[in-house]
Formats: sequence, C-alpha cells, structure tokens
Amino acid sequence: MNYFGQYSLPASGFERLSLLTHLNLSKSGFQGQIPISIGRLSNLISLDLSVLYYAAQEDSLDGYGTSIPGVTNWLWLQEPNFQKLVGNLNNLTELYLDGVDMSSSADDWCNSLAKSLSNLQILSLSYCNLAGPICTSLSTLHSLTVINLHDNFDTSATPPQELFMDFLHSSVLQLAWTNLQGWFPSRIFGSNTLRGHDLSGA
Repeated sequence: MNYFGQYSLPASGFERLSLLTHLNLSKSGFQGQIPISIGRLSNLISLDLSVLYYAAQEDSLDGYGTSIPGVTNWLWLQEPNFQKLVGNLNNLTELYLDGVDMSSSADDWCNSLAKSLSNLQILSLSYCNLAGPICTSLSTLHSLTVINLHDNFDTSATPPQELFMDFLHSSVLQLAWTNLQGWFPSRIFGSNTLRGHDLSGA
C-alpha cells in the first residue's frame, strides 16, 4: 500500500487516462478536494477513493470499530460537488467513497446517483456526512447488490417502506447508525439473496 500523507490529489492530469476502467486510491493518505478531472474518466467501471477501510464485499460485513482518520486527512467534495463528480461516470458499477466528506452535497446525493449511475452495483458511502432523507429515487438503481450507508447520522426521517422492497435482491444492506426511523419491512429478511445486514442504531 502506498501512503501519500498530507499531499493533495493533482488538480489535473487524471483526464489524460481516458481509457482507465479501474481507479483505486483508497487509504493512500491524500487529503483535500477531489479533482473534477476524475469525473472526466467516462470509462471508469470501479472508483475507490475511500479514506478508511470498511468492507462492503458480498460475503463480509467486517469493519466494525474501524478508527476514522483525522478530519484533516479527509478528502472532500465541495467544488466539484458529488453531482459534478459522478455526472459523466455512466459506466460505473462500483463506487467507494467511505470517509469522504460529502456534506456540501448532503441532501442531493440520492438524486445524483439515480440520474447518472444507472449501472451501479456496489455503493459504499459510510462516514460521508450525508443528510437525508433517503429518497425514493435510489430505488431506480435496479442493479444495486451492496448498499453501505453506515454512520451517516443525518439521514434521519422515515423512508417509504416501498423503497426497501426495491432492495429485495441486495446481498449486503448496511444501514447501521443512520438514524432512520419507522418500521422496516420484515419481508426483506426472507430474501434468498441477502447474505448480511446491519440495522443497529438505525
């Protein structure tokens, strides 16, 4: 693993890697704004800029108790915001931004996902300072099999129960410590595809 503590990601240059399909800079110690040039990599299939390790694999829900890096080491999305980052990444199937500060896009992240990432299969946005509620537009992402929104304390409110019914084919559902309210449909726990779930503190 390479570690580039206290260095920022280059503001330009990523756009030259136009044929790149996988970009993994997770836990590399970069800090600061995520550059818009990454959002120009339209051939990306997998993007991992996670600041911390939090497993979102289908066969595992490991990662509990992971220490969060200091805020000064976090990456963030302000300008460009989340919508601008993903707006051109239409081929993306895996997105890992765990620990990235997305508070500037806290209340429109769902719609940004639904609008741009229709092929998304794995979504991991734990510890991202998201706000809520989780909107029904997320249910249009029919390919989602892994959903990790762990520890976003401001995704409160009562999401429509039909939203979760659209996740019946998910294999991992990680919604712990999201401050969700209301009843969770019991039918989803009988899904043949669900391998792991965590709703503690939700």
